[in-house]
Amino acid sequence: MDRMDRKLIRLLDANCRVSYQDMAAEMGVSPTAVKRRVEKLVDTGVILGFRVLPSLAMMEADIVVAIICTDGSENREEIVKQIGATIVFHHISTIVGTEEGIYFAIGWYIGLAQFSEVGKILRSLSGVTRVDMHSMLWSRGASMTLTSLQKRVLRILKEDARMPIPDIAKETGISARRVRRIVKELQDSEAFRFRIRWNMSTGEKTQFILGIGYKESEMSGYDIVEWLQEEFEAYFWEPYISAMEPKVFGNFVVDTLRDVESITQSVRAAPFVQSVATYVCLSNYKTIRHQKMWLENLLEQEET
Repeated sequence: MDRMDRKLIRLLDANCRVSYQDMAAEMGVSPTAVKRRVEKLVDTGVILGFRVLPSLAMMEADIVVAIICTDGSENREEIVKQIGATIVFHHISTIVGTEEGIYFAIGWYIGLAQFSEVGKILRSLSGVTRVDMHSMLWSRGASMTLTSLQKRVLRILKEDARMPIPDIAKETGISARRVRRIVKELQDSEAFRFRIRWNMSTGEKTQFILGIGYKESEMSGYDIVEWLQEEFEAYFWEPYISAMEPKVFGNFVVDTLRDVESITQSVRAAPFVQSVATYVCLSNYKTIRHQKMWLENLLEQEET
């Protein structure tokens, strides 16, 4: 996977319905070359699928990051299932490098009561010694009331968010022209996000997460993210900015463990950084069932 592949993934994750022509114009290559690369990313398991997700505003939800520490006595597969069973977390990473167990989980919650309840559940799991939970600053998007035709189109898009307009028209019985207008309405509303499911740690790649504590008097969380994007453009992927303390969690994908050490040292040396914790991911468990369940429930509601 080279720089062009990374660029394609970023473009598709921003809008998975972007056309091959638009991506080709952005990258200075032919649409055919782009199509071949996207198909290869799908075939090799880097891109796992194309998805439509409701915005945080639609769900009235917020993002949460949890770091779960254990005494090492747990069964790793079992505790990952237990964390995932909270109906909150959609991404759980098993962290390597210590005799104790560490699990890094990302998800969303609705209301402080659920935030508190999930913390209690995690702390009650066998072998768990500590749980750190952070509510995250995240773009909330917008909310909208769906029409019956928009719901009909969304029922198809939730299975394949990149499905071509003619195929959606055939599946829904709506004209292609109207389908195109409905899809544009959904995208422009900012009530739904058209993204990809990706697995950047396939093959010999190494995924790791940096927990970066910073000096609030010198930088904001958004400043830290901008700096990481500029300094480590080829390796830095997803940022999570804590709303509870001056801390940013950055998701990186690199070629070797030597790269992990090099990036960690560079971040630690920055004058505005107070602390750095490095979490190298052994395995990742990802699901979108929680968001899909929420969307399915929404689509099943009667028109008011």
